[in-house]
Amino acid sequence: MLASENRLLLPAQQDDPAAAILTDPQTSGGLLAGVPPEKAESCLHALHAAGVFAAIIGVVETDRPEGPQLRLSRA
Repeated sequence: MLASENRLLLPAQQDDPAAAILTDPQTSGGLLAGVPPEKAESCLHALHAAGVFAAIIGVVETDRPEGPQLRLSRA
């Protein structure tokens, strides 16, 4: 079950297992970093160069009438 605060960011994806893993308050969820789109690839490259597993998992949509929402990507 997603914490109520986390549901606000992922309303359309509440039943998605990836969303549940990312935001599960019982396990502290995953570590999520918000990076400006123009810096995402260089940030990802730097993390990989440092030996850190990292991936771009989605984008924040800011133009939604109900407020900003995270849209998860699918590989």
